[in-house]
Amino acid sequence: MNVAHSVERGGRLFPDKPALLWESDSFTYRELDAMSNRVANGLAGLGMARGDRIALYLPNIPAFVIALLGIYKLGAIAVSMNAALKPDEARFILDDSGARVLVTTASLYDQAYDHVAVGPGVQHVLITAGEARGAMALSAFMANAAPHAQTADMAAHDPAVILYTSGTTGFPKGATHSHGSLMANVQASVSTFRMQPEDRVLLCLPVYHNFGQNTVLTPTFAAGATLILQPDFDLTTVLDAVVQHGITMVFGVPTIFALLYVHATPEQMRSVRLYLSAAAPLPLALSQQWQSKFALPIS
Repeated sequence: MNVAHSVERGGRLFPDKPALLWESDSFTYRELDAMSNRVANGLAGLGMARGDRIALYLPNIPAFVIALLGIYKLGAIAVSMNAALKPDEARFILDDSGARVLVTTASLYDQAYDHVAVGPGVQHVLITAGEARGAMALSAFMANAAPHAQTADMAAHDPAVILYTSGTTGFPKGATHSHGSLMANVQASVSTFRMQPEDRVLLCLPVYHNFGQNTVLTPTFAAGATLILQPDFDLTTVLDAVVQHGITMVFGVPTIFALLYVHATPEQMRSVRLYLSAAAPLPLALSQQWQSKFALPIS
């Protein structure tokens, strides 16, 4: 059992199918599998192994997806960090989680550490964008690693990811999800949403958050569908993506649907077959107005 098996399977069954679209870049299932293998092998080369914590302090970019899958493949534990954390919150999570590797951008690294040395827990820093003193570029790190790897076979109770709470009443608290719980969630999502390989799924929610990561990202790959990743919710960019890519599934929060209701036309949204709102109550009036305008409910 391993939540990353879906991408490995996709690399075998439909290697040339787009798995991930990002701006002008496209990653096939074969490429995504190979790149995540490189991450897993590179981490092993640093001495990381099953059960070690690897922190992802990243915004919505392909590197988050690739690194997350590589961590799963190794059998290590991903520590999913909110990219909007304040410096003291970021440092607290790194210490609290026992992370040994930090994957981040140069700007977030500088923000978290304010140009001072990493604490004793973090032994290696991998930078996805920019340069930082004492850190290694993720691209060079991956280039020096092999593209083939054996995905670790994990027990259902083995930890896969630690997601931290918002910390509104104090410092954030880590919630651990096992491979078994992630797989159960994946199976439920694919079944409930009737995800198919033909689906093109929009992800403009934060990928470090449970909703974006475990309700959208991992089920999309399990279904063999295509994920269209956005940096965040930008009305114009999202509407362009829906039309350009023929998006079939839109996941969001009520504020997103409120903006889309006002500004989107039924013609722009005609490819969409499922809308899902979560993370906050959906106003009844918006739900009724949406169905009247777009002829589909928001689930």
